[in-house]
Amino acid sequence: MREVVLVLSTAGLLALTACSGTSAFDSPAQPGALVQARSTPTPSVTPEPEDVVVDSCAADGSGQVAADLTVTNTADAPRSFLVTVSVAGPDGERLTQAHVTAATVAAGASTQVRATAPVAQAPAQLTCEVAEIHSF
Repeated sequence: MREVVLVLSTAGLLALTACSGTSAFDSPAQPGALVQARSTPTPSVTPEPEDVVVDSCAADGSGQVAADLTVTNTADAPRSFLVTVSVAGPDGERLTQAHVTAATVAAGASTQVRATAPVAQAPAQLTCEVAEIHSF
């Protein structure tokens, strides 16, 4: 008896959904519903490679590598930067990547930041290169 009621209830809900003219998946209130973005995206400013300069790159002796960077905001509004630095040994093989955020750099200003990452048995000679720059 319960199975019959459940089947009829489900059939009734499906019929109501079909009569409404919209799919249950069109409603943002439904979990998993498709929702269309209605806001205007903020224009992205693509930083140039010269906006981030590696000032130094060295292992600190405690299993960490540190890359000191100068980040310059060439945009006409304050921006924050997320920088990824690739760290390689003397043979050019990548050992690790270091990440750092330079938060809210004023328009036309520069700031210094340090990207750090763990590296096991760091060689004496390291090379740090800016791998990616994202600004927002």
